[in-house]
Amino acid sequence: MKRPILLTACGALACALSAGTTSAQELQFCQVPDPTFPESAFDIWHSEKSETGDYWVSYSCKTPCDDWKQCIVPSHTKRGRPLMYRDRPKRGLAFVVDGLGGHFSYTDGHGGEETAFIHTGMGGTAFWGASTSRGLEDRSDMGTVTVRWENGFVDHSVRGFSRPAWGWYSRTSPEPASVPELNKRVAAAIAWAHDNLAGPGKFATVGCSMGAQATYSAVYWHDIDDIVDYQLFMGGPPLWDINASCGRRVYETGYCDADGTSACGSDADCAHLGEYANCLIMEPLPVSPLLESVVNHVHGGVEECRPETISASAGPYAPFDESGLGFAEGDTDFDHPVDFIVDFHRSDTSSAIGGNGDENWGGAQFPPAYLAVESSAGHPKQWLVSYNSSHCAGWNNGNAVNTVLSALGLE
Repeated sequence: MKRPILLTACGALACALSAGTTSAQELQFCQVPDPTFPESAFDIWHSEKSETGDYWVSYSCKTPCDDWKQCIVPSHTKRGRPLMYRDRPKRGLAFVVDGLGGHFSYTDGHGGEETAFIHTGMGGTAFWGASTSRGLEDRSDMGTVTVRWENGFVDHSVRGFSRPAWGWYSRTSPEPASVPELNKRVAAAIAWAHDNLAGPGKFATVGCSMGAQATYSAVYWHDIDDIVDYQLFMGGPPLWDINASCGRRVYETGYCDADGTSACGSDADCAHLGEYANCLIMEPLPVSPLLESVVNHVHGGVEECRPETISASAGPYAPFDESGLGFAEGDTDFDHPVDFIVDFHRSDTSSAIGGNGDENWGGAQFPPAYLAVESSAGHPKQWLVSYNSSHCAGWNNGNAVNTVLSALGLE
C-alpha cells in the first residue's frame, strides 16, 4: 500500500533526491590523489563548533571526474589498509552527494549475476561489513558493493566509543534537517550502485543498526522499491519513534522479542514463547547519550532529546516525529522479501554500551517496522531471533551470509 511521504511534494526518486549541492541523478565522482588516504579526494569545510560541540560540514571534490570510470582506484579503508578480493584489490570510488563525501568499495570481475549492497552501522563511516562481503563472495559468485561515508559531525562527548562519527546523518548547513531528508543520500547511492556496479541478477541490501535504518528508509521514504529484490535488516531500524527514545512519549504496551508480533505489557505475557522471551516496550535507550547526539544534531543542534532532563510531560517534539518512521509516513508495500535478524540477551551484560543485545539498541523499535511491511506469498518476511547474542553479531558469525544466500537461492 502506498502511503504519502509527508516531507516531499513528489514521491519519485528524482524529485526526492533533487535537493542539496549535488544533483539527484548523478553523484559527483572525484579523483583520489592518494588511494591509501581516501580523504585526499575532498576539500572539507567545517563550521565553528557550538557550545555543545555540535558543528556541520561540507564536502566537495578537489578534482571532479567527468567520467566515473576514470576515477577508479584500489580500495582502501580510511586508515590506508587495502581491501582485497581473492588477492586482488577491490575497486574504489570517491564521490560527493548533497555536500557529503562517500566511497564505494566493490568487487570487479566477480562474474556473478547477484549483487549485495552493504551499509554498516552508526553513520556508515567504516567498512565493518567486510566479513559479510568476504563470506558472500567466497561462498557464491555474488558481487558486493559497500558504501562508506566520510565523518561529517564527530561527537566527542559520548563515552564508550572512540569519537562516534555520524556520516550520512550529518548536516551540511546551519539549517535543521530531518532523517528522511538526509536519507536521500543513501537512496541515491543505492540507486547509482544498482545502475552502474551491479550484475544483471537480483540486487539485495544488507544493513545493521543505523545501517538497517539507512537501507529500510531508502525504500520506505524514497521510492526505490523497484530496483531492490531482497533486504536483510539486522539490529534495526531503531528510529521508529524518536520521541519515545528521548522520553517524550510513553508506551505501556509493546511486542514480544521472540516473534516481534505478539502484543505484551510485561515479560509474563511472553513466557509462553520460551524461557528467554521478554516484552519490548519503547522507552529511552541505555545508549541514550549516543541517540541524543545524532538526533539533536540532525535537527539543528537542539537539546530536545535528553532523557535525563526531559520527560513525557514536555510532550513530543514535532521535528522528531518528522524523522521517525512511525510518523513521517512512507511506502509499506515492499515488493520483495525481507528478513530481520534480531539478537537479544547476551550472557555478558557487564557493558552498558557496545557489548550486549538489541534490547539495549532500540530493539523495541524493530517490531513496528517489521509489522509495517506488508507481506504476501511472493514477498514474505521473517523475524529471525538469536538469544545470548550481541548487537550486529550477524556481521561476523555467519548469520548474515547464510540468510542472504538462502533468500537468493544461492545455496
